[in-house]
Amino acid sequence: MPAPLSLSVRLRIRQLHQDGLSSSQIASTLDLNPRTVRHLLACWRLRPDPTDLAPLDHGGGRPLTADRIDFREACLNLRRDNPGWGAGRIRLQLNTLYPKFQAPPRAPCSAGCMTLDWDGRHRSACSAWTTAALANPTKSGRWMPSSA
Repeated sequence: MPAPLSLSVRLRIRQLHQDGLSSSQIASTLDLNPRTVRHLLACWRLRPDPTDLAPLDHGGGRPLTADRIDFREACLNLRRDNPGWGAGRIRLQLNTLYPKFQAPPRAPCSAGCMTLDWDGRHRSACSAWTTAALANPTKSGRWMPSSA
């Protein structure tokens, strides 16, 4: 997330708005995104003190219950105490420490295995490996790699 606009830019936006410029004119004058200017003007209209131009203090995300806060703290402590552990190991440890909660699943990893097809769709670049390694039975019953 980008940093909030400086107080001097916020004061300039308010001054230009009071001078009668529209949000799109203010955005082009200050080289800002028009949505940013519209959002700031809308937020300022809702504030009880119209001179308060400070950025909003968002906590981010929905509030956690008390027992989920303990779960999060345990996760942060595991990460801090064991810097060599990856997400999978931390997840396993959290599931043993807190069986009541379900740790979020690991994200699927497709590092280096996805390419764009000619029509722009994603396809697996590893499909050549998987089709070449298909097993087929021999007459003796043993499985051998496919020659295809």
